[in-house]
Amino acid sequence: MWFRLFSNRKLFILLTSLVLLLLLMGVTGNGRTELSWPEKAFKSTLAKLQGLVYKPAGAVTDFIDDLAHMGTLYEENTKLRAKLEKQIDVTDERDDLRARQKELEKLVGYYEKHKQEHIVAQVVARSADRFNDVIVIDRGMAEGIKPNMAVITHEGLIGRVESATDSMANVQLLTSSRQENLMKAPAIAAEIKERNAFGIIEGYDHDKKALILSMVDSQAKLHKGDTVITYGQSEIYPPNLLIGTVQEVGKGNYGLDQTAYVKPKASFDRLRYVMVVRDTGKLEVQKHLEENKADKRAKGGD
Repeated sequence: MWFRLFSNRKLFILLTSLVLLLLLMGVTGNGRTELSWPEKAFKSTLAKLQGLVYKPAGAVTDFIDDLAHMGTLYEENTKLRAKLEKQIDVTDERDDLRARQKELEKLVGYYEKHKQEHIVAQVVARSADRFNDVIVIDRGMAEGIKPNMAVITHEGLIGRVESATDSMANVQLLTSSRQENLMKAPAIAAEIKERNAFGIIEGYDHDKKALILSMVDSQAKLHKGDTVITYGQSEIYPPNLLIGTVQEVGKGNYGLDQTAYVKPKASFDRLRYVMVVRDTGKLEVQKHLEENKADKRAKGGD
């Protein structure tokens, strides 16, 4: 075996050089502060080899640490976002409750002054079709509600009772513009308070977001901001109910009268509570008109 080892000259020279290097390091290493050039060369080579191995290993370790840190940050971000959304929801809920409280305070204040004349009801549903704008309230004939009663909020007139059952009633809003509803609905006689002028509310313009007040005397000098209220000779609406203010004035049919666009005073966006006006005088008028119609039909009239 030794013969084979010595026969390989290159291997023999390498082993001999390594042994001599180790012996030299051992002999010269004691009591010295400086390294010999073989030691320096050996340690430099070893350091470079360690660096080549350490850098990739360190990069992999840093990458794994970054992934773990990113996971922690994601969890913290998710928790913070959920907490923030919850705070936003709580804030929105508080704002909504405050708005409801203010609305109820105004409603209660108005109702206390007119409680003999009104029936307070809560809105429980609303039609999806705004051209047929109808709401459903939780009061009906059992509480004395009848068709064609005026319906208001503390801000002003919003419509009339279209139909009623014992416990529910449908209210057609002024913003309804479906022709068949307008033909069935009694006309709303209106007065422009500051000008001593009169007209008829005939519908709602969705583009202008205003009620259409027609048949106004062409000699009346209407101005933007004039107050429009219900007129006392209206068939079903009690007098002096606030409708809105004049927004725009134009010519009527053939220039013989004027048409005014009236911005409603009441808000129709988020109706929660309404009041049905209980006017005994108007109910008697309606009863009288219905009896007359029944008599004409019985006598064969039109």
